[in-house]
Amino acid sequence: MPKVKSEASKNRDAPYKKPAPSSEELALKEALHTPCDMDEELELFLKYIFEREDLMSQPENLDTKIYAIYSQASNRKGMKISDFKRFYLDLWRLLRSDPQMSSAIFQYTDLKLSDVISTIEAKRKLPIEIYSDFLYFHLGVLSPQYRVYANACLDRTPEFIAWVLQYKQQHPNHQICGIKLASPLLKRADSIVFFCVNRDAAMQLTQAMTHLIGVFEKSIPAMTTRIQDGVGISIGAEPDQIRTGLAANELEIPVGAAVCQSFGTIRAQLIKGAALNYNENKQQYGESFDSFKRFVVAAFRGYGLDPSKKPQNE
Repeated sequence: MPKVKSEASKNRDAPYKKPAPSSEELALKEALHTPCDMDEELELFLKYIFEREDLMSQPENLDTKIYAIYSQASNRKGMKISDFKRFYLDLWRLLRSDPQMSSAIFQYTDLKLSDVISTIEAKRKLPIEIYSDFLYFHLGVLSPQYRVYANACLDRTPEFIAWVLQYKQQHPNHQICGIKLASPLLKRADSIVFFCVNRDAAMQLTQAMTHLIGVFEKSIPAMTTRIQDGVGISIGAEPDQIRTGLAANELEIPVGAAVCQSFGTIRAQLIKGAALNYNENKQQYGESFDSFKRFVVAAFRGYGLDPSKKPQNE
């Protein structure tokens, strides 16, 4: 009587089937063996990263260090702590009559701007976290698709905020969902960020902003699209809001705060992964910037981003 093979025996005899490659593996294979185009701004940023031996030698928290380079403003002068309170008092005088703008909330401390003003006026001590916090203005419930990055001069920021109020009043259908204002103590190239419903709304806002002479510094966040030469205004597509693993202490964010993914953090983490893969495989694929660039291309494509296009085309 013939023996009946068990399922285990059948599985042992069956030919091995290699699992289908992931999207990341396919992107890597394509990037390493075919010509790869890259946006000029992104390539210049990567060149700077590649030439930094301290970054390419796999330091801890590489993504947070890349993000810090992305957001830093090379020519922005920070404000002294003694001027911090005066900054928000001046801001409050402009905003208090506007129902939407006066209801602003600090992102991580979850404090209302009005409560912070009351604390300052009463000469009470502010929580230490407030000095590195971001002030959020919620202007609508629509979902943003584009961001406008403005690197406003510190001494011109109140003037610029006054202009924003005027713009909002003159354009009731402005389609700005919200505004984020960085602490004046943070040296950032995106001191003010506007969250817009679509590209048309973003471009309308930036075209109006370019008429403000002497209000903006020159630098912009890396990998964003500059609107005008020599002016710190740029745009970028709004990423999906998912949590990021960037270290809170490196980004001066209070521990435990809800940290969502942003334009910069997505790219910082993709570049980090590419750098680690490059270091592991450079003996096989070549120890050069071109090789590193291909690993970055693979990382971007695997995530669903096109490295050859400007951010507004995502």
